[in-house]
This record gives sequence, C-alpha cells and structure tokens, in this order.
Amino acid sequence: MDKIRKTSRIIKRIGKVIFWMTPWASVLFGMLVLLNIGNLENVTFTFDSQQIPVAPLDSLSRTTIVLVFWTMVAIFSLGLWHTIKLFQLYEKGKIFFAENIEHIKKIGETIIFWAIIKTIAGYILAFVAAYQGLNIEKQISFNLTPLAIGVLLYVISWVMDEGRKLREEHELTI
Repeated sequence: MDKIRKTSRIIKRIGKVIFWMTPWASVLFGMLVLLNIGNLENVTFTFDSQQIPVAPLDSLSRTTIVLVFWTMVAIFSLGLWHTIKLFQLYEKGKIFFAENIEHIKKIGETIIFWAIIKTIAGYILAFVAAYQGLNIEKQISFNLTPLAIGVLLYVISWVMDEGRKLREEHELTI
C-alpha cells in the first residue's frame, strides 16, 4: 500500500504541474496569435495531419483556430483534473470506493467527448483552410482508439461499481 501511496503522490504532483501550466501556456499562445504579436511567419497550427500557417489568416480564421485549440485544452484539462482527483484518493489509500469509480467514469466520458470534439474540430479546421484558400492536404479522420479507450474505461467503472455494491451487500450479510 505504501508503494501505491508514493507513486500516486508523484503522479498527482506531476499532473498538477501540467494542469496549471497548460491553460496558462495556451492562453498566452492564443493571445499572441489573436493579437498578431511576434513573428508568426513560421508558426503553424498542427492538428492531426493538417498544418495551417497562422501568418496569412484573417482575424476570423485566427479566432476560430484559437477557439478550437482552447476547447481541446479545456477537454484535456478536465480529463487531467479527474485523473488528479483519482490519484489523490489512491494516495489516501482509497482504492475501491464510489468516488474512485466516479472519477474513472468521468475520465472515460471525457475521452469519449475528446474523440467526438476532435473529429468536429478537424472539419472546422478544414473549413478554415478552404475559406482562406490555403492549399493544404485536407484529411479528416475519425480515430476509433480514443473512443474505444473511453468506452472501455466507462465499462470498467461500471463493473467496478457493481463489484463494490456486491462487496457492500456481502459485508452487510451476517
């Protein structure tokens, strides 16, 4: 149990650093792009296989790209937040409790949401590129891996919850 607590503490701390740095860095980067500050000639927004150069974009296209970027960061941060909360519980020695199961379920839901929004974002970015007349390879894809992982986590959380309920029933039976 001591190894679980130590490992959980380390993972939780790393997660917290990433959790706090990511939004600040994304807001800073987004504001630089929106306000056209700095040398943006070599800056590209890369999403899957699409690379969209930022410099030639008008303000509407820049805003759209930054909003897509911030949406993806927000979804990532939500999943990371639930992961941090899960490892906080592990650090406290709480392994098979309803709270844990709820965070695993939320992580699964967040990954499913990520997969769906990522596909929609691909369409939005392809539209922006076409609107701007950029000659880039427009390849829109739907990756089933995150969707499958999200569904799997959701199912695992359900199985764990059923097991927890059976254990509680068994403990109440004399």
